[in-house]
Amino acid sequence: MFTCLLLIVVVAGVLVMQSRAAETTDAQYELLSGVVGTVEDSMPSNAEAALARQRLGDHGFIGYIPCTLETELTTFLARAMGDVAREYGVEYQVFDAHMDSYLQSTLIEDARRQGAQALIVCQIDARALAPTLQSAAAGGVILAFNAPPQVDEGAVIAVDSSEMGRKLGVEAGEYIHAMMGGRARVLVINLPSSPSSSMMAAAMEAALLQVAPEAEIIARHAGITREDGRAIALHMHENDIAYDVVLAVTDAAAFGVISLLEEQGVAEEAVAIFSVNGESLARQYVRQGHYLRATIVFDRETLARATMEAVIKMLGGGTLPRTILVTESEVITADSQSTMP
Repeated sequence: MFTCLLLIVVVAGVLVMQSRAAETTDAQYELLSGVVGTVEDSMPSNAEAALARQRLGDHGFIGYIPCTLETELTTFLARAMGDVAREYGVEYQVFDAHMDSYLQSTLIEDARRQGAQALIVCQIDARALAPTLQSAAAGGVILAFNAPPQVDEGAVIAVDSSEMGRKLGVEAGEYIHAMMGGRARVLVINLPSSPSSSMMAAAMEAALLQVAPEAEIIARHAGITREDGRAIALHMHENDIAYDVVLAVTDAAAFGVISLLEEQGVAEEAVAIFSVNGESLARQYVRQGHYLRATIVFDRETLARATMEAVIKMLGGGTLPRTILVTESEVITADSQSTMP
């Protein structure tokens, strides 16, 4: 009888311990909808970081699925988030989607198969990706994005795309007004399937036209890589569509346009380009007056840290705003050439 009672007590104790362990490792995070926070809101406490490590265990990891690793910005973010992950002692893997939305869906599934407990996703096509993301969330995978998704789950840690677009659009409009008599034929290069890209491009156009209302948007094309930009410029050339100004949502796309302009011997003064991300080559071109008149830079180090820390905080059962914005940005021109981290 004593042996049976002892066995019951031991078993009960084990079950209680297992239950407490489950509560600890599966701590539920909370996202505050309708609240826009700052980067400080993403920082996990020591207890949350410890719970995140416990939840990941020996085989779990945080995965990052960039749209591409063919730009300076995306490779920077991939590296910098890895640095933060190492600081916190959590495993981290990168899966390059190569600008292929179908491949991106398969990479999400593959990351889950390999043990990803959380995913940071750059959405090539938010609408197409939604079912895969919904499935991941239903399976308990924590999600984070750098642009608003078309699913209800996940945190968004992003730059203020609309404000960045507005600033660059104003710069372009002022250039057109001062240097081109207020008239220009404007080519816009963005990624319509990306919410952040669309918001940025719309803000660019609106601000430019407000400052230079006689400018004309003559074409809009999708692209963010160097290859995209070159292909778009070639298309414009082959179809005899002239342009004086380019608004590009990435420096990489601008570099592609520039490569073709160089080959064609187009004078640097003939086309004015305004692009986003403040990459080192873009700053050099701006300084030299080599087609690029301005680029806009944000604190990419802060974006990388806030994104990784937000995921760790969620893994540890923390509470944070659903949207966290990195708000500081600076337009870089030949006159300014000031720098940000």
